[in-house]
Amino acid sequence: MIDAGLLFEGMLLVYASLGKTGKPQRHEHTTLAGIAVSFGGQGGATDGRVIFIVLATGTKCLPAVARHPDGHSVHDSHAEVLARRTVVRWLMDEALVMYAGKPSAVFEKGDGGRLNLRDGVAFHLVSSAAPCGDCAIAAPEGQRCLGTGDPADNAACVKRQRTGAKLVYNSSVLPRQEDVEKAAQKPGVVRRKPGRGSPTASTSCSDKILRWMHLGFQGCCFRSLLEQPLRFSSITAANASQEALQRGVWDRRPVADLKAPAICSLPVSRKLLDQYGLCSTFEARVVGAGDSVSWWSPNSHEWSLATNSSVQTLVTGAETVCSAIPKASKEFREVLTGKSGYCAGCSSKSGATPLPRFHSRLSRSSMRSHFLGLLAAANGTGLDDVKNTRSWAAADDEEFKRQVCPDYVAAWAELRGGIDGVFSKWIRK
Repeated sequence: MIDAGLLFEGMLLVYASLGKTGKPQRHEHTTLAGIAVSFGGQGGATDGRVIFIVLATGTKCLPAVARHPDGHSVHDSHAEVLARRTVVRWLMDEALVMYAGKPSAVFEKGDGGRLNLRDGVAFHLVSSAAPCGDCAIAAPEGQRCLGTGDPADNAACVKRQRTGAKLVYNSSVLPRQEDVEKAAQKPGVVRRKPGRGSPTASTSCSDKILRWMHLGFQGCCFRSLLEQPLRFSSITAANASQEALQRGVWDRRPVADLKAPAICSLPVSRKLLDQYGLCSTFEARVVGAGDSVSWWSPNSHEWSLATNSSVQTLVTGAETVCSAIPKASKEFREVLTGKSGYCAGCSSKSGATPLPRFHSRLSRSSMRSHFLGLLAAANGTGLDDVKNTRSWAAADDEEFKRQVCPDYVAAWAELRGGIDGVFSKWIRK
């Protein structure tokens, strides 16, 4: 099992290497999330190699009225959600080079040309804060904070936590600001993202992570290329409640016949978080950062685990975190403006629909185009049931998903079908 503190330190190491563009100013704060891949040794234990493949920051979410009908903007820029979108992009890139005949450290071809994870490969989600929604409703137990011996910091780790996420009473009606309970908050229910402005249609991060544990974080489209869905083997969040984190991402709706992931609330010093602009409890950091940063690693065939300029290594005890850092960082990095969902540099003068150069590579429309290109590359490689992708180009999103991966769509419909189930109140867009 991988040490959670080591994972968190590895995430900070990669984040520190990315430069200042898009990061919080002195008066701002943000949330950082990362996804790492580990490689197992004998007996299921890690062989010491853990590589962060994506990082993302963000605290913003577009209101429902600002959602672009064609999917050119990124609607939800909370760090955990943006990290998940980024890893889907990375998975597509990884599959693309694999279908081109290059080796992958993560995937191998299975029956019918579909992809399987190699033995011992596992994914890990790390966040600098409790995911918004159900995971933030608790009074965490007192534990010693990482990076400090200061009693004041330890006391800050045990303060009662609440969420600004709104209760969803009806999946067809957006919650209002007053739907945040003033008294004790009800745990275990679906909520929409917090915010004081116009209501958003995006569900909380806690609810989305729970959904990923059921259906896989790879999403609907990429699921059609996999033998099995991809799930997180561990989930770590700084200064969360262990009980709330466990409940929010697993216990309120466990996945049948599947072992629970390793879930860890990691106490981290406010002073350490403040060094990276990740702490909102300091008086100076009163505003959520307007920009979001997303970064993804080069494909695995470009990794070098030797000590060189493309790899940074963190050694703690008997384990090692190798964080792949691209030499041409702009190729694997994007800065989004949270209030618009477009790439930084896009101004209001661009009009209602900004120029394509401002469309994020993580937007729904860009990801769909990238996936169609992946399917075209997969033709002739032995992949079964690859249809004529030209017929999908004009399909709307729901029809597109039904054609690409009907099993995923059916599984999600079944999860939402229960009258009193956790997913029954999921916001319908």
